[in-house]
Amino acid sequence: MADSGNVDRVTNSPEPAELCEQVRWDGRLTTVTWLAAPFRPPRRSMTQVLGLCFTPARQILLVTPDHDHWTLPGGVPRRDESLEVTLERELREEAGARLIACEYLGCQRVEDPQRPDGPTNYYQARYWVRVDLYPFEATVDTVARQLVDPA
Repeated sequence: MADSGNVDRVTNSPEPAELCEQVRWDGRLTTVTWLAAPFRPPRRSMTQVLGLCFTPARQILLVTPDHDHWTLPGGVPRRDESLEVTLERELREEAGARLIACEYLGCQRVEDPQRPDGPTNYYQARYWVRVDLYPFEATVDTVARQLVDPA
């Protein structure tokens, strides 16, 4: 998949905070702010990329590590990967899916000042994705997938 070429670009405008919430995460008070496209922080500050994935039958793809917690597929970018390449790899590895098309929706900024390990301020990218499905095989990280109707 071709890199979009602007993954590392930072917009010249200030962050357009659109939705901000404080949540408890592992007992810590964390602030999460949604920042819609076209805003993109520097690639090095992105710690996660997830895809809102749709099949040709217009169903949404979800995955689970334990049959109790379902989530959008995605993962952590490797140092030399663009976000799109990360998404493509993670879809294949954990969801048994092939990325057909994707579009950057935006990111959430996470402010976690009490985080004991890693950065205390970082970003997590979100994409709209169209996928084709391969036969599913459980892995260490993903034990099942399911397709849900958007309604």
